[in-house]
Amino acid sequence: MGTVRRARSTDLVELRRRLDDALATARTFRYPDLTDDANARRRTEMAANARKQAAADLDKIERETNTAADKVRAYADRTAAPAPREAAEQLLAETRQARAWDRARALLDAGRSTMDVISGADLDTLYALRAELPTYLAAQRTKPEGMAGMD
Repeated sequence: MGTVRRARSTDLVELRRRLDDALATARTFRYPDLTDDANARRRTEMAANARKQAAADLDKIERETNTAADKVRAYADRTAAPAPREAAEQLLAETRQARAWDRARALLDAGRSTMDVISGADLDTLYALRAELPTYLAAQRTKPEGMAGMD
């Protein structure tokens, strides 16, 4: 989860800043020895290169985030919840896991790493994380507004 949090709070912000800076440099590029057409072509080329680099950097961030999420999923998958014998047991287990997920999500939202939450988890919390964490991590990996068009 630290990788996901770092991606959202630092990596994507830095990527956006680098892209904005490179595009601003491209927009204002003017070399006096070049014709207006040559300067325009160079500005277009610089902007295209900046976008291409930003897309490559975004792909790298996404790969790193996916790798971290896969590790968490693999850890959660190592322990499979035993099947309850009766409907009442199943309902009780689901209720305990829902409460455990609420507690775990509160910790994750407050900035605790996934590994911290897992290391302090009881079985109900581990089962809840196994069921709910993939969706939670997928929601954390969504591209921020303004970066989605770089594909």
